[in-house]
Amino acid sequence: MVVDYLCCCLPRSKTIRIVCLVVTTIILVAAGVVGYFFWPRFPNVKVMSINLSDISNSFAFSLAPNSTNLNTVTVQLKLTMNISVFNDNLYDLNVDELLLSAYMLVNKTEISKHASPASLNIQSIIGPAPSNPDPNYVPSYSPKIGTGKREGLYFPMKRNVTFNMEFLLSYSPDSEVGLIKDPAFAELMNVCGITSNRRPAEIGYVARSTVGKLSVIGYNPTIQNSVFIRCPVSEVQVEQIQGDPRAKTDVFSVLQSVLGNGTVVITQ
Repeated sequence: MVVDYLCCCLPRSKTIRIVCLVVTTIILVAAGVVGYFFWPRFPNVKVMSINLSDISNSFAFSLAPNSTNLNTVTVQLKLTMNISVFNDNLYDLNVDELLLSAYMLVNKTEISKHASPASLNIQSIIGPAPSNPDPNYVPSYSPKIGTGKREGLYFPMKRNVTFNMEFLLSYSPDSEVGLIKDPAFAELMNVCGITSNRRPAEIGYVARSTVGKLSVIGYNPTIQNSVFIRCPVSEVQVEQIQGDPRAKTDVFSVLQSVLGNGTVVITQ
């Protein structure tokens, strides 16, 4: 029965079968080539700079209700990111939404080589550390520190486009270990030269797009990359923060008054 079925579907002539095979192969190869060149590719996304020029109006913090313990703090900062996108497709691309998430990539090697934040003797300023921590708990060395979103983007083919994206940086210490033992806080102290020599910090980001009708078939391409940035707080500003007597009682007022403006420098 199988033989009869195949004989009905395939030509009996050997020559015709060869011709059919060649034509089918050509069609498949052509389809593959067309698919390679025309299947949508996610544009190359690169963060060019992060603007801190309006920090005085966008800096905010909050503590847990009825608490003065800085281990419960949430720090938020509205930033403006300058983003460059190159569309490598052979056609223009409309992106309904571009969602960018950023992560602090803590350098374990570097923070282990230098003094920890505990050596700064600031526990009394911060407040009591979390009690009864889980001895087996391992804090994250790549915590999420912010998100940004931009809608209605148009990228012409084979062209570079730059635009600004509002980005909300949000940081809270790991509630299991507290501020002093939080790897992200240790990284910040390292990067800004408080517990070691200054060095760039690596910020990873994931960009996820929604591309029009293609999202119906589950095509929501994602790209991952990272940038190295220098501490936005200068050495002089660090000295001002450390030397301000208000830092022992109202550290946020000191930060807000000292960090009046600036731009995070992207290292190449």
